[in-house]
Amino acid sequence: MENEYCSNTWTSGNDFRTRGDYHWSDGSVMGYTYWFPGEPDFIDNCVEIEGANQYNLMGGKGC
Repeated sequence: MENEYCSNTWTSGNDFRTRGDYHWSDGSVMGYTYWFPGEPDFIDNCVEIEGANQYNLMGGKGC
C-alpha cells in the first residue's frame, strides 16, 4: 500500500536566476539550507522536501 504522506513537496525554492544560487519564489535568499546528502545536484532548478525525510531539502524535477 502506498503511503500518501511520503510524496515530495515543492518548497517554492529555486535557482532560476543563477544556477546554484537558491532563492524563494518571492526573490528572498534561502536561509535554511540543510540539504539531503548529494544535493543540490545542480540538475534540477526546484527545491523539494522529501515526504519521508521532512528536514532535508533536495533538488526537484518540477515546480
